[in-house]
Formats: sequence, structure tokens, C-alpha cells
Amino acid sequence: MHLNLCSRYVVALMAALFLASCNEVSTSQSGPDSGTERKASRMMSLVAKSAIISPAPLACPLSIYRSKSNQDGEVANCKTHPKLCIAQCEQGNRKSCFDAAQVIEAARARDGNQATYPLYVEGCALGDSNACVNAIATLKNTVWSSPPPAKAVAPACQYKTVKRMCDEKAPWGCYMTAKEYQRHGKNGYVKNSKVKHDRYMRRACALAPKSGACLDPYK
Repeated sequence: MHLNLCSRYVVALMAALFLASCNEVSTSQSGPDSGTERKASRMMSLVAKSAIISPAPLACPLSIYRSKSNQDGEVANCKTHPKLCIAQCEQGNRKSCFDAAQVIEAARARDGNQATYPLYVEGCALGDSNACVNAIATLKNTVWSSPPPAKAVAPACQYKTVKRMCDEKAPWGCYMTAKEYQRHGKNGYVKNSKVKHDRYMRRACALAPKSGACLDPYK
């Protein structure tokens, strides 16, 4: 989640979708403007054309975590320079992959997950624990017009991925791990446990007390 990088990330979707977030999401109910939608459409087109990013690997995100070497460096503004942003992602800059996905999520575009998921998976492979969490949340909490990767939607994969990212100090990973202990037997990998739920919720607060992943009762 690499908490030290967390303050630089804005994860717009997580308030509703359990995605990794540091800066809180606006509660405005207004939809995205036309400029935001155009930027998202452009980014989705670039992702679809990328032989490196799309299609996403069929494997569980956890199995590819840190399988590639991140290339640090100055990151382009993905809103204003989408082609450069995608090129940097393709070259191995995990923040560019993450930021590109955020441009798409901001528009709440139909089938946006077809582009955001491979971007998050690429970021996950490059060692971004936030991206790994977002990949799982995208699988769990968005509507898919075509079947998502079967291995990635398996309950074992999803639980093990978010738990590992919690271990990697990703607060939303801890939050999502906690929620796995409240699934009431619905396709869950672990049994319900209030003790474990509360433990992971407190862990989320310990990692990021000002994040939306930290709820007041656990501070």
C-alpha cells in the first residue's frame, strides 16, 4: 500500500468500492463533467491499444505482486498527458499505472473496469500494494460486462491478496481483510470472526488514522 507513498495517491473509487485511499472522496452526487469523460475515454483507448497493459494477466494479483522491477522517475500528469502517462506505465513506473486508472475512475465510465483492472494489475506487478488492493476491489465491486479472470475472482485469491497487502502496510488492505470476516458465509474464504474483524480494523487505523479505511470505533 508502501504507506510512505500513500499520501501522494488519490483513490476516488474506494469510498464506495473499498479501494485504497488516502485523501477522502468527495460526497458530491453530481456526475462527471464532459471533460472528465473525454479524458477517461482517451485513456481507455490507450490502454486497449497497449500490448503490455492489456489484456490483464489471468492470474491472481497476489501471484504477480513484485514480479517486475519498478522504474522510479518523474511522473507525467495523466490528465493532461495521457500518452506519456501510459508510456511510463509500460516502461515500468507503477505510479503512472495507478494515476492512469484514476483518470478513468473519475468518470465512472461504463466498462471502465476493462481498463482500470489491467492498469492496477500492472501496478501491482511493479510492487504497488495499493494497486493490488484496488485490483481486488475492482473485481469485487464493479459491474463486469464480460467475465473477469476466474483465478482472480476466487475467494482464496481475494482474501490472500488483501491480507498480504495489509501486511505490506496498506490500510485499505486491512479494511478489506476485516470485511472478509463479516461476509456471513457468502462466498467467503474465512469464517466470520468479530475478533479478527476488529483486529484488522484497528490495524487499518494504526496505519492511517485519517484515512477512510479507519472508522471511528477503531481509532
